[in-house]
Amino acid sequence: MPRVTSGHNLIIMTKLIIWRKCLLCRRSCFDGLVVRGRLLCPACERRLVRLSADEPDYDTSDRGAALAKAEEWGERIPTGILYQSHRPVFEEQFPALAKGTLVGRSGRADLRRAMERFR
Repeated sequence: MPRVTSGHNLIIMTKLIIWRKCLLCRRSCFDGLVVRGRLLCPACERRLVRLSADEPDYDTSDRGAALAKAEEWGERIPTGILYQSHRPVFEEQFPALAKGTLVGRSGRADLRRAMERFR
């Protein structure tokens, strides 16, 4: 926060400048984009390229292409959704969970019936 000091006809404004290292290039800078408390210098910020799922030349379901995009590091740094997989929800993969959670269910009768098969 700037601090204003006032004298007779003199107003002096001082600002605290904190030098930090850039998250990507490790150069010292005091201005840039702050992401989760970490600083990106303006030069690295210009290198960021936002990928969109709507791009016709990029398929987010292709894992190999996503790994190749993740390895791009130079003039362009890709950000955004690199890989997206469409799988069923965890509960949909198990028919026993279709009736709800297993907590509170009585499973002893089913266990006895299963144990009778092995006698």
